Amino acid sequence: MVDLFLELIQEFARIISLSFRLFGNIFAGEVLLAVMFSMANAIKIALVPVLFPVVFLGLELLFGAIQALVFALLTLIYITLATAGGHGDEEHGHAAGHKAERAPVPVTAATGAGD
Repeated sequence: MVDLFLELIQEFARIISLSFRLFGNIFAGEVLLAVMFSMANAIKIALVPVLFPVVFLGLELLFGAIQALVFALLTLIYITLATAGGHGDEEHGHAAGHKAERAPVPVTAATGAGD
């Protein structure tokens, strides 16, 4: 019962941590763009207010694509870990049922008496 409770906490913690990370990345990008647009608006020289924010818009698109890739990979890893559990237990249960098929282990190799 305790294991179930801990697993539920772990799954919700993953969701919450990914949500906070996504919110922080989007919020930081929007703040950066707002600051750059206000700085460009304060500088009233010919092409600077137009070109200055455009560079940061391009960077924001690049960072958004990288973040989408990272979140897709993290989600894939979490789903894979959640669905691929218990393979080690099946191996032990299968081997224990068929002891006659295994080769005998020499006593010297198992105990280290030959060293």
